[in-house]
Amino acid sequence: LVSLDGGVAASVTMQRPDLYRHLLHGPGPDFSIPRGAGLSYAAASFFSNGISVEHGAFNRALELDVARARVKVEAGITLGELCSLLLPHGLYLPIQPGHGRITVGGCIAADVHGKNQKRDGNFIEQVESIELFHPSHGLLELSRERDREIFELTCGGLGLTGHIIAVELRLQRLPGRLIDIEALRFENLTAGLRTLAAASEPADFVYTWPDLMPAGPRFCEGFLFRPVFVPAGQAHAGGFATDQGLE
Repeated sequence: LVSLDGGVAASVTMQRPDLYRHLLHGPGPDFSIPRGAGLSYAAASFFSNGISVEHGAFNRALELDVARARVKVEAGITLGELCSLLLPHGLYLPIQPGHGRITVGGCIAADVHGKNQKRDGNFIEQVESIELFHPSHGLLELSRERDREIFELTCGGLGLTGHIIAVELRLQRLPGRLIDIEALRFENLTAGLRTLAAASEPADFVYTWPDLMPAGPRFCEGFLFRPVFVPAGQAHAGGFATDQGLE
């Protein structure tokens, strides 16, 4: 296996269980590690001469409660698959990275962030509960009220606390199906950080494209993009709005 950036490679044994009994009676914690889509820049789901247990076969949506805006899924479901389920019901995950093939289990293991981390936080903020399997302790039900310490260790724990079996996620209502994007230019790193801080609260998404090549006072000049949902029924402005900064 090779990390996404190509920096780490290792010879491993790969397991692809497709039944829970294969997962629950697999190798012990000292010799294996869970693996989602394998799209981490680091070698997060494999090690030399180890066993990587891929969760791709466990990708079902188990329960969707539209009224409560909650969904329960298996860890191997991808963000793309989950979005295809949620969007027709006017629901979405506000915190998610921009890659449709990443699994929900991987998002929890890395405690990923989305396009407005300052305002919305990390993936853990929308995780209600986790079903975790540990070879030495069996199946564990984790939440902020039950085994909170293990719950928090699992979110960002890179699979070291066990195999994530299923997850209940808190969703949000989709404000609209169109987005207006404002492009804001900044002249250097200091101005970019100031613009980013000001843009984070009112925007639904925030991201930047800085230029790292210029030396001196124009280092990191670039653009900040501030997408905002257009509320349903409201006219779409269309195109890009540009400005030199935020007041």
